[in-house]
Amino acid sequence: MLDASCAIMAGGAGTRFWPLSRYDRPKQLLALGGGGRSLLQLAWDRARALFPLERILVVTGERLVEAVAEQLPELPRSQILAEPVPRSTAPCIAWAAARAHRDFGEGALAAVPSDQWIEGEAAYGAAFARAASLAREGWIVTFGIPPSRPETGFGYVQAGAALGDDAFAVARFLEKPDRERAERLIAGGGVFWNSGMFVFSTGRMLEELRARLPETGRFADAVVAAGAAGEARAVAARFAGCEAISIDYGVMERAERVAVVAARFGWSDVGSWDAVAERGAAEAASGGVLVVCRDAPGTWVRSAAAGRKVVAVVGVGDAIVVDTDDALLVCRRGSSQEVRAVVEELKARGRGDLL
Repeated sequence: MLDASCAIMAGGAGTRFWPLSRYDRPKQLLALGGGGRSLLQLAWDRARALFPLERILVVTGERLVEAVAEQLPELPRSQILAEPVPRSTAPCIAWAAARAHRDFGEGALAAVPSDQWIEGEAAYGAAFARAASLAREGWIVTFGIPPSRPETGFGYVQAGAALGDDAFAVARFLEKPDRERAERLIAGGGVFWNSGMFVFSTGRMLEELRARLPETGRFADAVVAAGAAGEARAVAARFAGCEAISIDYGVMERAERVAVVAARFGWSDVGSWDAVAERGAAEAASGGVLVVCRDAPGTWVRSAAAGRKVVAVVGVGDAIVVDTDDALLVCRRGSSQEVRAVVEELKARGRGDLL
């Protein structure tokens, strides 16, 4: 068990996973990887293995509090931080850092997404132990995924001076590259995919927020000063005024003494239906629905209408099919990132009932 706190970030909308992901049940609340556990529950399982129960926070939107509480019955309600409005990851992490700093004093805090797949518990725990050690030395730490392909959908981290035990000072953060540049980056070595997981000391993060994002810094200071009794008032008064920006752009790319720890565990950001299909293609996850595929190589089917219909695919290869009671998605493999555009069009047409 690590002497540290953990914040699970669980407020995303999951629009790329429509039609299964909806406004009141987004992707982090769905069981996408088999085994019946949602992505949030899997993140909780990992956190419980590493951090004391009383030091685990879940940050989510107000609309999802009941669903989060239902999925995580062991988590005290007071440890669910309900954002009144969406404000990206910097204010989310600011609130968690302020709460942890107020309740436990100066110490390491891990901030992890709720919607990733992780494999290799021992390596995962070792990486977080190393990161917590660096955080206590004043570093802000991110985890770098050794790239397995020239991926254009992730930001990259370029490693600088070695810090020992699979850790490096960050030389620079790199925006999502085109394929040619991604190939050059990988060929040159010393780069990682940016995982979106972080560890830092609460005091150091509060200092960075004050310097880089003044409104967010003032919000965090207000949470600390208000105490438990006044926290809700501080959130109501100040959270909406925070800068709506990611922690990457708001702090990580501008701060000094940022380190990257190489992640030697299995990882996927579960960013689209393609990622799910690649992981589960062999099992053709169907939720119990009878699936009949003929002359449909590489086609993957997922249905939420368990036991009530047959899904038949004939002569359509390399497709992704996601079926629900009120919507059907059919897309070519490699294009599921565009599902978000479908959601935007449905919004424009006033079809909130389908979102």
